[in-house]
Amino acid sequence: MKLSIITIHYNQGEGLRKTLESVWSQSVQDFEFLVIDGGSTDGSVEFLRKHDTKLTYWCSEPDGGIYPAMNKGITKASGTYLMFLNAGDCLSDASVIKTCLEQIEAHPTVDVFYGDMYGFQGDVTQKWLHRHPATLDLLFLETQNLNHQSSLFRAELFRELGPYPASYPLAGDHWLFLRSFLADKVFHHIRYPLVVFDYGGVGSRNREQYVREMAALWQELVPAYVRRLMPEYRSLKYQTSRGFIRTAIRLYQTFHRSKK
Repeated sequence: MKLSIITIHYNQGEGLRKTLESVWSQSVQDFEFLVIDGGSTDGSVEFLRKHDTKLTYWCSEPDGGIYPAMNKGITKASGTYLMFLNAGDCLSDASVIKTCLEQIEAHPTVDVFYGDMYGFQGDVTQKWLHRHPATLDLLFLETQNLNHQSSLFRAELFRELGPYPASYPLAGDHWLFLRSFLADKVFHHIRYPLVVFDYGGVGSRNREQYVREMAALWQELVPAYVRRLMPEYRSLKYQTSRGFIRTAIRLYQTFHRSKK
């Protein structure tokens, strides 16, 4: 099995239904689908029991939160790659899984695939497109993050790097991206919006704590000598970017003058 989709959930029945329906509507069904419920009391368990045959595995029992639930899903999954699609988030259209499997087939050495995403929040009906950078560097990961739900992770990463740490209850996703990058894992950008992401989730609602955890991860994982070099790298990249823009403007002006 090349792909496992893991959905964690707790007392968000309507969001769970939307998520599951987006997965069940895929044009390609060559994946396994696991739901880890934290012991919901809102009728979600009855919904899962009713649709038991559409799920590879599901359970409903108390857990320690977001990432402990994901860790539980990891132990039950058998796919080469894992996708974490939280309740409330949806695959963007019926061809997402087909696209993901094609990318896996075309790039078998990649450790982390990351796609683009649509975002929405609350009752806003207009979703917006967010594109991730084509290539990553530490300057990006110092203060920003990729979208966890629109990414595929090689399952072996968790055997090598370990499970999501309990010490970062909100920014465990950033731990995985930063830890993978520092371990020289292979990243590949899928220029396609894979998910519709709900910005009303726990991490978004607690942005200040999330940012504090990101800063703590930076201090914990990035070697001190690298952190000391970052201001110089930032300045060099800025100057290089400005120089490129100035050169492009000069070429544009020269070309148009020669056309007159």
